[in-house]
Amino acid sequence: MMSCILEKNKKVLLYFTALFFIVFFTALIPAKVNAETKQITILHTNDTHGRVFPDPNNDGMIGIDKIAAMKEDMPGSLLIDAGDTLHGLPIAGINRGENIIELMKMAGYDVMVPGNHDFNYGSGRLLELAETAKSGENGFEIISANIKKKADYSSFLPDTIIKTADGVKVGLFGLSTMETPITANPLFVDTLNFADYKEEAQKAIAKLKGEGAEIIIGVAHAGREECRKLAGELGNEVDIIIDAHDHLNTHEVENGVLLTSSGDHGSNLGVVTIGMNEAGKILWKSASLITKDSMSDIQPVDSITKAANEMWEEVELMFREKIGTSAQ
Repeated sequence: MMSCILEKNKKVLLYFTALFFIVFFTALIPAKVNAETKQITILHTNDTHGRVFPDPNNDGMIGIDKIAAMKEDMPGSLLIDAGDTLHGLPIAGINRGENIIELMKMAGYDVMVPGNHDFNYGSGRLLELAETAKSGENGFEIISANIKKKADYSSFLPDTIIKTADGVKVGLFGLSTMETPITANPLFVDTLNFADYKEEAQKAIAKLKGEGAEIIIGVAHAGREECRKLAGELGNEVDIIIDAHDHLNTHEVENGVLLTSSGDHGSNLGVVTIGMNEAGKILWKSASLITKDSMSDIQPVDSITKAANEMWEEVELMFREKIGTSAQ
């Protein structure tokens, strides 16, 4: 009995060590959170480039099965991806991104914003994957406010979404890098315009506030320098920008806006916490990283582990298939 208690306590300690492993903070969190204060937690990833599950050649990532476990253990949290996700390794490429979407749905992702490399299968295929993402159980939206169709300047994807966390309406808008036509195959995006960040962000923010959003978060696959500039222009119109594209694992505050990114290749899980009082005033915003090493003892979600292993088995079968014989 005593050994069971000790083992249980050890697991609890390891869990909280991982959960609260703080790499850095942007703001001082009050020592005491009273009953009237709501704390909203946002988990986020970016620039994974198909690295969602460890394999013999890529073992530096946390694994989407462990990320799913973290979300399950944090009821009311939101899980967001900031792009460059659907392409990069054979597990992603074998069916042009569908495996990644299916694993993200199983893991409980709430929203994704596409990066330039998410167009690597073509814009038509990205629309198909967006439909797959939002369909069925655990569906999620792929959004971006500044991708427009050249033909009529209508939106290519939904521009915003509101999610509820701990009873608080969290408004999210997406932005995708304006560099996409030169950092992806231009033929894949030749029917699209990637519009100005500021103009489209302001439209999206006005829409979200009109729909009652209490917290405004931009998810921008645009790079830190562009996000600094955007924060300087928007100021208190936006609370947080989760950025991506240049693979940073740092954070900063610019003009009162928290900018944060989790790095790349699934090596970290980003965590943003927001404290809000009953009157709807934000009391604090903080950012931290949970590293792969600090999650070593987190128990993964078995169903996702199983699904990912089956996907990799399919990849290995493809690689073992004989397609020809070289000349002697």
